[in-house]
Amino acid sequence: TVLEMIKLTQQTTDYLFNLTASKKYSDANLVKHIISCGMLDAKNSNNNTSEKITKDTIATRIIAARFLWNIYTNKMAGTNLTSYHKQFSEAGFSPIEDLPLTSEDFDAVLGCIEKEIMELPDGINFYPNRNISGMDFNLSLKRIK
Repeated sequence: TVLEMIKLTQQTTDYLFNLTASKKYSDANLVKHIISCGMLDAKNSNNNTSEKITKDTIATRIIAARFLWNIYTNKMAGTNLTSYHKQFSEAGFSPIEDLPLTSEDFDAVLGCIEKEIMELPDGINFYPNRNISGMDFNLSLKRIK
């Protein structure tokens, strides 16, 4: 779930420390706080993309990519968040078969692939709606440099 994804991040890294410090949150409030900080927002959208996410939302690969990319870009201050979308929009195609250019998470997915935080399971598709296991998510967390 999204809660487990956030708690795993909090327990194994310091990536959320600036957002949570040592403050104790209930599970529901922890997720609400992380959402209010924009960590589950898609960067290619003008809408509040995290409004339907709750602590019990299943962590799919697309949600994980969004969260991991937000962690990466926060860590690497100044990283251009929408450069992939612009580049491929001009080219007129998506390099990932199951990720349309219109996806609000296009930059998050391509960024995670290019920075080798996540991978394409079959080398062609991202499978955005598949659940991500705790083990795979933890491996992706460790790949953030």
